[in-house]
Amino acid sequence: MKTARKSIQEILNQAVNESFGRTALAASASAIAIALLSLFGLGVVGALSPAVLCAALAGTLLASWVASALVILYDYLTSGKAALGEQER
Repeated sequence: MKTARKSIQEILNQAVNESFGRTALAASASAIAIALLSLFGLGVVGALSPAVLCAALAGTLLASWVASALVILYDYLTSGKAALGEQER
């Protein structure tokens, strides 16, 4: 039995959604752990944990920003190719 193939846009959209969901889940779990370390940690651990928390949040935002830009760029390039194909007709 043959299955219908998904378009590359559907595959990219699914991949970005799944990776962003995993990134957000891992970042929120890390944020909770690091926040608890900053509250209850002593010495170097307590002093370093706010910086680690900032880095985890920045990494999450960067991952979503890069993934969104790649999808937008791909969509722009493919729609541009389609527009060029329509103009040649």
